[in-house]
This record gives sequence, C-alpha cells and structure tokens, in this order.
Amino acid sequence: MRIKAPRVYHQEKGLLEQIGEYIYPVSEKFFIICEKKISDQIGSEIKKSLETAEIEWKKIVFEGVCTEELAMQYANECMEAECEAILGIGENNVLDLAKAAAHYADVPVLVVPTVASSNAPCSSIVGLFKNAHFDKRLRLGNCPDMVLVDSEMITAAPACYLAAGMADAIATYLENKILFQSELEGRIKKGTIPATVMAVSKESYNSIMAYGQKAFEDIQNHICSDEVEKIIEANIYLSGIGFENGGLAAAHSIAKGMTHLGKLDLLHGECVSIGILAQMIMSGEDSEEFQMMKKFLCSLKLPVCLSDLGVENLREIAETIAKPASSAYVSNPALPFSMRYEMIAGALLALEN
Repeated sequence: MRIKAPRVYHQEKGLLEQIGEYIYPVSEKFFIICEKKISDQIGSEIKKSLETAEIEWKKIVFEGVCTEELAMQYANECMEAECEAILGIGENNVLDLAKAAAHYADVPVLVVPTVASSNAPCSSIVGLFKNAHFDKRLRLGNCPDMVLVDSEMITAAPACYLAAGMADAIATYLENKILFQSELEGRIKKGTIPATVMAVSKESYNSIMAYGQKAFEDIQNHICSDEVEKIIEANIYLSGIGFENGGLAAAHSIAKGMTHLGKLDLLHGECVSIGILAQMIMSGEDSEEFQMMKKFLCSLKLPVCLSDLGVENLREIAETIAKPASSAYVSNPALPFSMRYEMIAGALLALEN
C-alpha cells in the first residue's frame, strides 16, 4: 500500500504575508509563476516577505492555460536562472503549469492556491492543453512538496469557487465509496482503495455536509469563519488525498464528457455536480438520498440538470456528453452499474424530471 500526499500542507489566515519564512527552508532562490490578478493585488506583500527572508527570485506573470510547450519553456528559464525550486501562485491553471515546469526542471514545487474550487492543488496529475482544448494528463509521480493556503485569500474569491470545490469533494467520496464496495465484493483486488483513503474521503464528505451551507453563506460575505476554514481543508487537502489515492467512477467521467460541449464557462465542480446526481440514478441510489443531495447542491447554487446550464436540445446535449464519458468504462468490472452510452444519456435526461 502506498499513499501519496504533499510533504507539507499549511493553511492559515494571512499566510502570504509570511510566505518567505515558510518557503526559505526549501530554497534561497525561486522561479515564481504568478497569476496576473494576484500579482496586481498582493505582489508588493509577497515581495516584502521574500526580501525579509533574503530569498532571490525570478517572477513570471501568467495568464492562460497550461501547455506542454510553455511548461518546458519555463523549466528551461528556471534552470538558466539557476533557481532551485518553483513556486506557483494562482488558480488551477497556474498551479498545473508550476507543477509541470518543476517536473521538467527536476526541482521541488510549492503551490499557493487562491481558490478552493477543487482538490487539484494536492494532486500529482497535471492537465495539459493544446489549442485551448484539453490535450492529455501528465502524471508526475509525486504530489507538490508544499501546499500553502492563505484562507483569507480564499475567502476573498467569489463563493462559486468554494461551492464547486464542495461538489468535487463529494464526488471523490461517492466514487471511492463505490470502488471500496466493489473491493469488498471481490470485483477488484484488495487494497485498490486503502481504508485510510476511504476514511479521509468520508471525513471530507462529512465536513461538507455539516458545515458546507454555513460556509457558503459566510464566504458570500467574505467572512473567514471556522466553517469556511473547515471547508477549505475538506476541498483542498482531505479530498486531495482521497482523489490522489482513490479512483473515479461516473461523476467525473460525465464531467469530462461535458468538456466536449464547447465553451460554457463552467467550473470543474459545476460539471461534477450534475455528474454526482446522474451517478446516483445509475447506481440505483435511494430516492431519499438522491433528493437530499439534490437539495444540498441547489443550496450551493450549483447546477443539478442540463437545463440549468441554459442549453437547448437536451437529448443531443446528453448524447454529446455520454459518448466520451462511456468510452473508458463500458466494461469496467469495478463499477456495479453499466456505463454504456445509453445509460449515461438516460440518467442525464432523467435529471430533468
């Protein structure tokens, strides 16, 4: 059994004001990839902290998506500048770029997520794009060396990001639960989903169901309450370990299928929200459980059916999602339900009732 996780996870209010102190033990010279709007907002605070810690750095201000070419370019620039580690500050595209560049440069990577919209900051998997479309996944082998979370910065972001992160974390637990049950029933080998990972995933889920609605209310008013702190931890760290060491089922497959709809400007967790409910239909989940989950997702202002996306021709949309979603799972023995194209499309359309 092997469980992967970041070497250090540090979550604290006002952390960025002291970032130099926290990263100094890793290196005295950093290649920094920073999201433009973050650089504009708090660049002076970060600079002051780095100077106080006597850290040298070269900073790149980035806007766009993570591509293999750009990651290799930044890796070369990092090595040419003789930087010994890479620090990524921003949303998921920036963090993925930092992780990929560090992989190619063979140096440690530290990440500072500015939203809690998914478990990606703790992941060893990077999404690479080509011509503005998803291209492939890059598997790094290890999680980031350090994940630094300033909870005040997370609280300053729009509430939709925290809500999307909760959907992503819920899906991680429900998918691991399905696979863990398949393991108990002998459909897949023992140890596929370690008990530790199942426990961490469940703790993430329990925190979200207990504190999620209050945290969502607080973050709409930019209040960094105890409930918000708990949900940040659940979304990024607990769910991150669950995802990194667990598996995927229908919810994330459907979310991936939704990327084939073109530009709908949806967060990953908003796609996963629909995937959660479709998976519950496909797995024959109890009606009461289904209605409870639907009500909870609605309370977070997340989409719960295709019509919530403002699209027309629902059958055509459902079929467009179902084709790529079914391709990898048609005959997967780990799942106790069919992932045939017709089943997925039918479940998506059933959400309209």
